[in-house]
Amino acid sequence: MSAVNLGTQRSYGVEFQIQKGDPTRDGLSGAVSYTYTNAKIRYENAPNGTNAVDTINNYIKAYNALTKAGGGSPCYDPTNVTLTGNAGSDCSKATDIVNPYYNQSQQGLLDRTGWYDTFPNSPPEDAPAFGGPSAISPNFFTGWLNYKHGRLDIAPNFVLSEGQSYGNPTAMYGLDPRTCADNQAGANGVTPAVAGVSGQYAQDANYYSCGASLATESGYLAIPNPYSGSFDGVGQYREPWQFNLGAMLRYEISPKVTATLNLANIYNRCFGGSSTAWSKAFPANNYVCGYADYNAYSWTGTQPGAGFFYGASPTDPANGTQPFSKALLYPYSTLSGGLPFQAYLQVQVKL
Repeated sequence: MSAVNLGTQRSYGVEFQIQKGDPTRDGLSGAVSYTYTNAKIRYENAPNGTNAVDTINNYIKAYNALTKAGGGSPCYDPTNVTLTGNAGSDCSKATDIVNPYYNQSQQGLLDRTGWYDTFPNSPPEDAPAFGGPSAISPNFFTGWLNYKHGRLDIAPNFVLSEGQSYGNPTAMYGLDPRTCADNQAGANGVTPAVAGVSGQYAQDANYYSCGASLATESGYLAIPNPYSGSFDGVGQYREPWQFNLGAMLRYEISPKVTATLNLANIYNRCFGGSSTAWSKAFPANNYVCGYADYNAYSWTGTQPGAGFFYGASPTDPANGTQPFSKALLYPYSTLSGGLPFQAYLQVQVKL
């Protein structure tokens, strides 16, 4: 047995088609169809009394415990290690590690009995999540137009689909200051440029010295999306719409010979979707047609002391002078929707 069904799915929708004319007769004919689908799932309890949403909530609780309201400390002392990590400190020691989450707001938990968008393989759970887009495109339009004159048929066709939802609370993770052995002022033998980090960033964690979080089973500390200040909801964002145009040309050369030319992807374009920091940096176009949480192991973070960089930002000179890809600044990476133009010629001969 590879999996256990622990969810109740509720799906409904509507579809219709309108057709005008007969494509087998001379003149114009065509059809337009529309499909709407709504699919939600509620995760049920396993025999141990917990469900998939509880797993997500445990990550949110682990983060909340680092905030001031949740009992966190403004700093942690790497010279005083306890069973749960470094002991809390008031930041008075030069070696203390700043808690970057201390002054942040506590985050609300997800409704463990709520209905959520259906994902194709599994619900988002452990951090870092790699859920990708949901399974359903809610709005889907198709259509064709046919012109027939004697032996000639010309029939363009189109598909217009709304993007699926995406977004996971555990899509991004940060440093746990309780597991760090050194701050940036100490540098502990890392790149020489780091020795120049001083002032307000000196007590931020030296990310090379940080270990796995002891607060979660996976060892990853899920953190809020730095561009919104809160944990992303399950399926919070909407992928771009996609429009694709093709055509068919058919000519009856003789009663026994017919040539058909199919033209695929004459025009392909993605547009719209949720307005986010990453969609503004990498707008939808002929090639970018979606976004997914596949950047978990490569994104740098943006919050000083919580991300995998030195100083004020990933582009701070303390991180070196090599070219830096701005794609690493965002928790969601782009998905390619580029479709090359293709032509297929078929000649049918009746014997």
